[in-house]
Amino acid sequence: MLGFRLAKRLLVFAFASFTIISVSSPTQACMGCMMAKSPDIVLSFSPDGKLLASFHNAWWSSKPIRKVIKLWQMPKMKMVKQLQEGQNVVSLAFSPDGKILAAGGFGNWVSLWRLPEGRRIMKLTVKAHQLNRARCLSFSPDGRLLAAGTGDGEIYLWQIPQGKLLAILPTGKSSLIVTSLAFSPDSKKLAAVFEDGRYFQLWDVNARKLLWEQNHSCHCYFVAFTKDGSKLVGAGYYLVVMSAIDGKAIKKFNPSTYGYSPPGGVSADGQFAAFYDRLGSVKVVRTSDFKVVWRGSILSWKLKSKLYGWADAVEKESGLPATRLFPNPRLPFASGFAFSRDNRFLALGFSDGQIKLWRIR
Repeated sequence: MLGFRLAKRLLVFAFASFTIISVSSPTQACMGCMMAKSPDIVLSFSPDGKLLASFHNAWWSSKPIRKVIKLWQMPKMKMVKQLQEGQNVVSLAFSPDGKILAAGGFGNWVSLWRLPEGRRIMKLTVKAHQLNRARCLSFSPDGRLLAAGTGDGEIYLWQIPQGKLLAILPTGKSSLIVTSLAFSPDSKKLAAVFEDGRYFQLWDVNARKLLWEQNHSCHCYFVAFTKDGSKLVGAGYYLVVMSAIDGKAIKKFNPSTYGYSPPGGVSADGQFAAFYDRLGSVKVVRTSDFKVVWRGSILSWKLKSKLYGWADAVEKESGLPATRLFPNPRLPFASGFAFSRDNRFLALGFSDGQIKLWRIR
């Protein structure tokens, strides 16, 4: 009788759940910040979209961490090469021609790997003292420069392929991590966003001159130029579209209002941002009008979350121990997001090391 009553109630709650829109609570702010500063998994697409580079840090694992960059053939997700890096990696970037992969992290260097052979050709020295010594990397579109943002709030500029250090930009943010860098389409300007997600800067690359700094009082961890270079997009707990001329905000969007986590990534052209709700739902938003243009899901995770929700409701209403049958699932955080350069594919990396790939266009 007990089993019949429990099954009946589960069916009732199942039907009710599928007739309403499910909205989850937002990701905890502290965990979101931690993932932005030190992601569990780092992803980067090659310019032609044929390769996906990944590194899994596994901060929470008790097992030894393998310091290996993996290269995956797209879209089959077939691993084709492993690069023995030697440091925990928190940033990856391909050169515009796809022949060099840069990797930075907790070591005092940025590795340059020659592809397709997978041979390390250079180590560029970073003299930061904090963790995340090379937290973010960006190649200029003309392929002549590589920029690295550090845990000491500094920005290094190297000439490529020579590896000559050209400058260390004096950002004045020595206590903050540079979490994201982006060159303008003409390679003449460099945008940066800092750890707490409020401060944005724009630099004249040739003159090594700070053009402007803006405090938008919203937590953003990623930055990208729009395709025409006229605007910048900041992504994090808000989406912020700002003028590239003076950095003033044009419009803002708060994804947490709708129960989704902060944007885990923004496309290289600033056109799209991705969200994940930790119940298995994924959305892509167009930044020009904040309209949802694609939806996806991880069905197995959504099912586990649904079953726990039903069981919890049954238990609260009737006292039956339903959550013993369907316990609360501990689903991993999404800490690595990457759009392919043509915006056809979206990859998500999770704290347990899984990588999910969707075709979104």
